[in-house]
Amino acid sequence: MPLNLTHVLAQAHRYLWANRQDLFAYAFLPVVLLAMIETAALWASGDWKAMFQPVVLDPNDPEAAAAVLRIGITHLLRVAALAFAYVMFAIPWYRKQLVGDAGQQISTVLRWSPRHWRFIFSSFALILGLAGLIMVISIPLNALGALIPGFTIAGPALLLIFIGLTGARVLMAFPALAVDEPLGFRQSILMTQGRSWMLFGIAILPLAGTIMIALVVSNLIAAILVPLIGPSISLVLVTVVLLDALSFIGFAIQISALAYVYQQLTGPGRSGSV
Repeated sequence: MPLNLTHVLAQAHRYLWANRQDLFAYAFLPVVLLAMIETAALWASGDWKAMFQPVVLDPNDPEAAAAVLRIGITHLLRVAALAFAYVMFAIPWYRKQLVGDAGQQISTVLRWSPRHWRFIFSSFALILGLAGLIMVISIPLNALGALIPGFTIAGPALLLIFIGLTGARVLMAFPALAVDEPLGFRQSILMTQGRSWMLFGIAILPLAGTIMIALVVSNLIAAILVPLIGPSISLVLVTVVLLDALSFIGFAIQISALAYVYQQLTGPGRSGSV
Protein backbone atom coordinates (compact mmCIF):
# COMPACT_ATOMS: atom_id res chain seq x y z
CA MET A 1 0.00 0.00 0.00
CA PRO A 2 1.41 3.43 -0.92
CA LEU A 3 2.39 5.76 1.88
CA ASN A 4 -0.08 8.53 2.61
CA LEU A 5 -1.00 10.51 5.69
CA THR A 6 -4.30 8.73 6.40
CA HIS A 7 -2.75 5.27 6.10
CA VAL A 8 0.27 6.15 8.24
CA LEU A 9 -1.77 7.72 11.05
CA ALA A 10 -4.17 4.78 10.99
CA GLN A 11 -1.22 2.40 11.36
CA ALA A 12 0.12 4.48 14.26
CA HIS A 13 -3.24 4.41 16.06
CA ARG A 14 -3.53 0.65 15.56
CA TYR A 15 -0.02 0.15 16.91
CA LEU A 16 -0.76 2.23 20.01
CA TRP A 17 -3.99 0.37 20.69
CA ALA A 18 -2.29 -2.99 20.30
CA ASN A 19 0.48 -1.89 22.67
CA ARG A 20 -1.55 0.27 25.05
CA GLN A 21 -0.20 -1.46 28.18
CA ASP A 22 3.38 -0.88 27.04
CA LEU A 23 2.49 2.74 26.25
CA PHE A 24 1.38 3.22 29.85
CA ALA A 25 4.54 1.54 31.17
CA TYR A 26 6.87 3.55 28.93
CA ALA A 27 5.18 6.91 29.50
CA PHE A 28 4.42 6.61 33.21
CA LEU A 29 7.81 7.68 34.60
CA PRO A 30 8.46 10.52 32.10
CA VAL A 31 4.94 11.92 32.64
CA VAL A 32 5.13 11.73 36.45
CA LEU A 33 8.62 13.26 36.61
CA LEU A 34 7.63 16.01 34.19
CA ALA A 35 4.44 16.80 36.12
CA MET A 36 6.32 16.96 39.43
CA ILE A 37 8.99 19.30 38.00
CA GLU A 38 6.38 21.54 36.38
CA THR A 39 4.29 21.70 39.55
CA ALA A 40 7.36 22.45 41.65
CA ALA A 41 8.37 25.24 39.25
CA LEU A 42 4.88 26.75 39.37
CA TRP A 43 4.80 26.50 43.17
CA ALA A 44 8.27 28.06 43.55
CA SER A 45 7.32 30.95 41.26
CA GLY A 46 4.15 31.64 43.22
CA ASP A 47 2.16 31.74 39.98
CA TRP A 48 0.50 28.33 40.27
CA LYS A 49 -3.01 29.86 40.32
CA ALA A 50 -2.40 30.92 36.72
CA MET A 51 -3.25 27.31 35.82
CA PHE A 52 -6.91 28.14 36.47
CA GLN A 53 -7.23 31.82 35.67
CA PRO A 54 -5.51 34.18 33.22
CA VAL A 55 -2.75 36.41 34.48
CA VAL A 56 -3.35 40.11 33.82
CA LEU A 57 -0.33 42.33 34.26
CA ASP A 58 -0.64 46.09 34.68
CA PRO A 59 2.19 47.80 32.74
CA ASN A 60 2.12 50.59 35.31
CA ASP A 61 2.74 48.14 38.16
CA PRO A 62 6.38 48.48 39.32
CA GLU A 63 6.46 44.70 39.91
CA ALA A 64 5.21 43.87 36.41
CA ALA A 65 8.73 43.46 34.98
CA ALA A 66 9.69 41.09 37.79
CA ALA A 67 6.49 39.11 37.24
CA VAL A 68 7.20 38.80 33.51
CA LEU A 69 10.75 37.61 34.25
CA ARG A 70 9.48 35.11 36.81
CA ILE A 71 6.86 33.73 34.44
CA GLY A 72 9.42 33.53 31.64
CA ILE A 73 11.89 31.58 33.76
CA THR A 74 9.12 29.21 34.86
CA HIS A 75 8.14 28.55 31.26
CA LEU A 76 11.77 27.93 30.29
CA LEU A 77 12.13 25.40 33.10
CA ARG A 78 8.95 23.65 32.00
CA VAL A 79 10.09 23.55 28.36
CA ALA A 80 13.49 22.13 29.37
CA ALA A 81 11.82 19.49 31.55
CA LEU A 82 9.45 18.62 28.69
CA ALA A 83 12.38 18.21 26.28
CA PHE A 84 14.17 15.76 28.57
CA ALA A 85 10.96 13.84 29.36
CA TYR A 86 10.14 13.64 25.65
CA VAL A 87 13.55 12.20 24.78
CA MET A 88 13.34 9.81 27.73
CA PHE A 89 10.13 8.43 26.21
CA ALA A 90 10.75 8.89 22.48
CA ILE A 91 13.91 6.80 22.11
CA PRO A 92 12.53 3.68 23.86
CA TRP A 93 9.25 3.98 21.94
CA TYR A 94 11.09 4.28 18.62
CA ARG A 95 13.26 1.30 19.54
CA LYS A 96 10.29 -0.80 20.63
CA GLN A 97 8.69 -0.42 17.21
CA LEU A 98 11.87 -0.63 15.13
CA VAL A 99 14.01 -3.25 16.92
CA GLY A 100 11.71 -4.67 19.61
CA ASP A 101 12.01 -4.82 23.39
CA ALA A 102 11.63 -8.53 24.12
CA GLY A 103 13.03 -9.51 27.51
CA GLN A 104 13.95 -5.94 28.53
CA GLN A 105 12.82 -4.44 31.82
CA ILE A 106 11.37 -0.93 31.94
CA SER A 107 14.25 0.27 34.11
CA THR A 108 16.66 -0.82 31.38
CA VAL A 109 14.55 0.58 28.55
CA LEU A 110 14.26 4.03 30.16
CA ARG A 111 17.90 4.28 31.25
CA TRP A 112 19.64 7.46 30.04
CA SER A 113 22.53 6.90 27.63
CA PRO A 114 24.80 8.79 25.19
CA ARG A 115 22.15 8.03 22.57
CA HIS A 116 19.80 10.40 24.38
CA TRP A 117 22.35 13.21 24.32
CA ARG A 118 22.88 12.71 20.56
CA PHE A 119 19.12 12.95 20.12
CA ILE A 120 18.99 16.21 22.11
CA PHE A 121 21.97 17.76 20.31
CA SER A 122 20.47 16.86 16.91
CA SER A 123 17.17 18.44 17.98
CA PHE A 124 18.97 21.65 18.97
CA ALA A 125 20.87 21.64 15.68
CA LEU A 126 17.58 21.37 13.80
CA ILE A 127 16.00 24.18 15.84
CA LEU A 128 19.01 26.45 15.31
CA GLY A 129 19.11 25.67 11.60
CA LEU A 130 15.42 26.46 11.15
CA ALA A 131 15.78 29.63 13.24
CA GLY A 132 18.64 30.78 11.01
CA LEU A 133 16.56 30.01 7.91
CA ILE A 134 13.69 32.07 9.32
CA MET A 135 16.02 35.04 9.88
CA VAL A 136 17.40 34.85 6.34
CA ILE A 137 14.00 34.52 4.63
CA SER A 138 12.39 37.17 6.84
CA ILE A 139 14.55 39.91 5.28
CA PRO A 140 13.02 39.78 1.76
CA LEU A 141 9.58 39.02 3.21
CA ASN A 142 9.68 42.19 5.30
CA ALA A 143 10.70 44.15 2.22
CA LEU A 144 7.79 42.67 0.25
CA GLY A 145 5.45 43.45 3.13
CA ALA A 146 6.36 47.11 2.88
CA LEU A 147 5.63 47.12 -0.87
CA ILE A 148 2.58 44.86 -1.16
CA PRO A 149 -0.52 45.59 0.96
CA GLY A 150 -1.75 42.55 2.81
CA PHE A 151 1.51 40.64 2.48
CA THR A 152 2.36 41.43 6.11
CA ILE A 153 -0.21 38.75 7.04
CA ALA A 154 0.28 36.28 4.19
CA GLY A 155 4.09 36.48 4.36
CA PRO A 156 4.55 35.12 7.91
CA ALA A 157 1.94 32.41 7.27
CA LEU A 158 3.77 31.27 4.13
CA LEU A 159 7.07 31.40 6.02
CA LEU A 160 5.76 29.16 8.80
CA ILE A 161 4.42 26.65 6.28
CA PHE A 162 7.71 26.65 4.38
CA ILE A 163 9.72 26.14 7.58
CA GLY A 164 7.34 23.38 8.68
CA LEU A 165 7.70 21.56 5.36
CA THR A 166 11.47 21.98 5.43
CA GLY A 167 11.77 20.71 9.00
CA ALA A 168 9.51 17.76 8.22
CA ARG A 169 11.96 16.51 5.59
CA VAL A 170 14.66 15.84 8.19
CA LEU A 171 12.46 13.93 10.64
CA MET A 172 13.69 10.53 9.46
CA ALA A 173 17.00 11.31 11.14
CA PHE A 174 15.38 10.86 14.56
CA PRO A 175 14.15 7.26 14.30
CA ALA A 176 17.56 6.53 12.80
CA LEU A 177 19.25 8.11 15.83
CA ALA A 178 17.10 6.02 18.16
CA VAL A 179 18.38 2.79 16.59
CA ASP A 180 21.95 4.02 16.04
CA GLU A 181 21.72 4.09 12.25
CA PRO A 182 24.04 6.54 10.42
CA LEU A 183 21.36 8.64 8.72
CA GLY A 184 21.82 12.40 8.93
CA PHE A 185 19.69 15.36 7.97
CA ARG A 186 20.93 15.38 4.36
CA GLN A 187 20.10 11.71 3.85
CA SER A 188 16.70 12.26 5.41
CA ILE A 189 15.95 15.09 2.98
CA LEU A 190 16.96 12.90 0.03
CA MET A 191 14.91 9.89 1.11
CA THR A 192 11.75 11.92 1.84
CA GLN A 193 11.48 13.57 -1.56
CA GLY A 194 7.81 14.02 -2.36
CA ARG A 195 6.75 13.32 1.24
CA SER A 196 6.90 16.83 2.72
CA TRP A 197 3.16 17.32 3.27
CA MET A 198 2.70 13.83 4.70
CA LEU A 199 5.52 14.31 7.21
CA PHE A 200 4.29 17.81 8.03
CA GLY A 201 0.88 16.32 8.82
CA ILE A 202 2.47 13.63 11.00
CA ALA A 203 4.34 16.30 12.94
CA ILE A 204 1.31 18.55 13.44
CA LEU A 205 -1.96 16.60 13.52
CA PRO A 206 -1.41 14.22 16.48
CA LEU A 207 -0.27 17.08 18.70
CA ALA A 208 -3.03 19.40 17.47
CA GLY A 209 -5.62 16.80 18.41
CA THR A 210 -4.28 16.26 21.93
CA ILE A 211 -3.88 20.02 22.46
CA MET A 212 -7.56 20.54 21.65
CA ILE A 213 -8.56 17.79 24.09
CA ALA A 214 -6.22 19.25 26.72
CA LEU A 215 -7.86 22.68 26.33
CA VAL A 216 -11.28 21.12 26.93
CA VAL A 217 -10.01 19.23 30.01
CA SER A 218 -8.31 22.27 31.53
CA ASN A 219 -11.39 24.44 30.95
CA LEU A 220 -13.63 21.81 32.55
CA ILE A 221 -11.36 21.65 35.59
CA ALA A 222 -11.32 25.45 35.88
CA ALA A 223 -15.09 25.66 35.44
CA ILE A 224 -16.17 22.73 37.65
CA LEU A 225 -13.52 21.58 40.11
CA VAL A 226 -12.03 24.95 41.05
CA PRO A 227 -15.39 26.43 42.18
CA LEU A 228 -16.22 23.21 44.04
CA ILE A 229 -12.99 22.55 45.94
CA GLY A 230 -11.03 25.74 45.37
CA PRO A 231 -7.61 26.16 43.73
CA SER A 232 -4.77 24.26 45.36
CA ILE A 233 -1.30 23.00 44.49
CA SER A 234 -2.68 19.44 44.65
CA LEU A 235 -5.23 20.29 41.97
CA VAL A 236 -2.42 21.84 39.93
CA LEU A 237 -0.50 18.55 40.12
CA VAL A 238 -3.55 16.51 39.07
CA THR A 239 -4.24 18.91 36.19
CA VAL A 240 -0.64 18.87 34.99
CA VAL A 241 -0.52 15.06 35.11
CA LEU A 242 -3.67 14.83 32.99
CA LEU A 243 -2.44 17.40 30.46
CA ASP A 244 1.01 15.82 30.23
CA ALA A 245 -0.51 12.37 29.78
CA LEU A 246 -2.58 13.69 26.87
CA SER A 247 0.53 15.30 25.38
CA PHE A 248 2.43 12.01 25.53
CA ILE A 249 -0.40 10.20 23.75
CA GLY A 250 0.06 12.72 20.94
CA PHE A 251 3.84 12.19 21.05
CA ALA A 252 3.35 8.41 20.88
CA ILE A 253 1.10 8.68 17.81
CA GLN A 254 3.63 10.98 16.15
CA ILE A 255 6.59 8.74 17.00
CA SER A 256 4.83 5.55 15.87
CA ALA A 257 3.86 7.22 12.60
CA LEU A 258 7.43 8.37 11.96
CA ALA A 259 8.78 4.94 12.88
CA TYR A 260 6.36 3.32 10.42
CA VAL A 261 7.41 5.68 7.63
CA TYR A 262 11.07 5.02 8.46
CA GLN A 263 10.45 1.27 8.24
CA GLN A 264 8.81 1.65 4.85
CA LEU A 265 11.47 3.95 3.41
CA THR A 266 14.45 1.96 4.65
CA GLY A 267 13.03 -1.57 4.39
CA PRO A 268 14.00 -4.12 1.72
CA GLY A 269 12.57 -3.51 -1.72
CA ARG A 270 11.69 0.15 -1.27
CA SER A 271 11.59 2.23 -4.41
CA GLY A 272 14.36 4.64 -5.24
CA SER A 273 12.01 7.60 -5.55
CA VAL A 274 10.01 8.21 -2.38
